[in-house]
Amino acid sequence: MISAIIELKSDFDGSLAAANGYLLLSAIKHALRETTLLPLFHNEEKKKLFTVSCVVPLDFWSSSNNNSIIYEDRYTINKNDEMAFRITFLCDDHFEQFKEVFAPKRMTIGGMGFSSVNIIDVFHVDQNDWKKVPSKDFVKFQFISPVGFKSSGKQNMLPTPVAVFNSLLTKWNNAFGEEFNEKYCKDINLNKILVDSFDIRTAEFKMKDGLAFRGCVGNIAYYFHEINSEDEKRALSWLSLFAFFSGIGYKTTQGMGQAIAYT
Repeated sequence: MISAIIELKSDFDGSLAAANGYLLLSAIKHALRETTLLPLFHNEEKKKLFTVSCVVPLDFWSSSNNNSIIYEDRYTINKNDEMAFRITFLCDDHFEQFKEVFAPKRMTIGGMGFSSVNIIDVFHVDQNDWKKVPSKDFVKFQFISPVGFKSSGKQNMLPTPVAVFNSLLTKWNNAFGEEFNEKYCKDINLNKILVDSFDIRTAEFKMKDGLAFRGCVGNIAYYFHEINSEDEKRALSWLSLFAFFSGIGYKTTQGMGQAIAYT
């Protein structure tokens, strides 16, 4: 699994919608239109073997401020401003292909022109590394873009333990073609995970044709004190760290669901 920051430099003065993930995804598809990677990006609503953030100021990704939630209506951008987005791949081979072919000298995202595309800050984790993660009694998530879910076809903004960890289980199973429970912990019980603390708020993403998707941003901690099995706690710790690569909830290929776990 690989995460990378893609650096962009604006070609001229202008502005860009803050909720620009769907615009970015369209631009990426255009850049990859004659490559073998295009089918992966057209299949994003099914397998979701990658995630894409929104384009934000470059320094956001180096910020240590946990409250750096920066989704205004629009960014005012000056010529040569440094912007960036994060992309993750659950399959290493996909990133290697992406790195080879994703070298457009210019990208147009929502009417804004960007050039000098560089791939920086590449972070790699092997699936087998999860086995080295110690068991913990808690996990804290930072939702850096809105995390939301669908329930019976309707939007559900509340990040309950069952909603969050069911989302991660589904993404793991889709990515690796295996049942996480069967391989790592057969007796995992999500109903025993409780909310320890939270500092979250509702945030809205306006996408194509003004369609709004809502979720939560901020920090939330879950604890596993009711779980007696160290194997279960370790498995939940693995699953939590997986969120950095898989995202949580819906629209993770269009800027939503970006999350970082601290165990």
